[in-house]
Amino acid sequence: MERRELRERLNRGGELVVIDVRSIEEFAVDHIDGAINIPANELAARIGELAYDVTICNLGGARSCGAAEQLQGLGFGRVLPLRGGIRGWRNDEGADGAK
Repeated sequence: MERRELRERLNRGGELVVIDVRSIEEFAVDHIDGAINIPANELAARIGELAYDVTICNLGGARSCGAAEQLQGLGFGRVLPLRGGIRGWRNDEGADGAK
């Protein structure tokens, strides 16, 4: 999912929930407001908590893509990694003041 699309969907409200699959320590340093932290290695054990649309990680790479694939394999339909992850999200804020 593109960062702009996520910002628009979060601003509209609704059913979207963001899962941050980074470690607890990484999440504590920075995260998207309202995101839920479920580290990637805990996804299967915490499946009962999940009914979400987006996963993210630091760069929007292997961890978030792997988590999205794992959730799809467990029967979740629309699960997308955030392109650029939290770093891209913060870089956008600095570039245009978006939040």
